Amino acid sequence: MPPASEKEHRLRLKDWNSTLIFTMALLFVSAWNYGFSDQSFASTQATSAFTKQFGELNPKTKKFALPTLYLSLLNSLKAGTQLVGGSTATKAKMTR
Repeated sequence: MPPASEKEHRLRLKDWNSTLIFTMALLFVSAWNYGFSDQSFASTQATSAFTKQFGELNPKTKKFALPTLYLSLLNSLKAGTQLVGGSTATKAKMTR
């Protein structure tokens, strides 16, 4: 058994402060926004208008389809552009 001085620490309301609450809220909103953005882009790719405008016509089926390489690039390059955009925005803030 642990010594009496090392009692189990329970999270109490007095342990919370405005900085902790703000940080938790910011992380929650950021994670939700990132997921929402990804899902919105995936849903856009699934629409027939997007497929018709950017896809290729299959002569046998007479239907448009997005090439797999194109889909792969669309889904992978956005992470890199978000990284570049985020670092660019951070640098712009620092120079002000």
